[in-house]
Amino acid sequence: LGWILFKTGRLAEAEETLGKATVASEFDPVVVEHFVNVLLQQQKLSRAVGVLKSATEQTLPEDAESEKRAAYERLKQQLRELLE
Repeated sequence: LGWILFKTGRLAEAEETLGKATVASEFDPVVVEHFVNVLLQQQKLSRAVGVLKSATEQTLPEDAESEKRAAYERLKQQLRELLE
């Protein structure tokens, strides 16, 4: 739902929905990736960096799906780029 709200330009609603989903999913990398995209679209750089830091401090379970592992690596790269 949050990503659909984002794609239809309803950024404030997308931010609220994806923010809640990020917490509920315990910082699932795929959800975080969408949430950060919404924050960056709204020029909320410091909040996006904070979310990225929190997400990349999490440890993925050994049996995490490849999609989650790939998203986690993208989050780490995005954080590095934003901090440069």
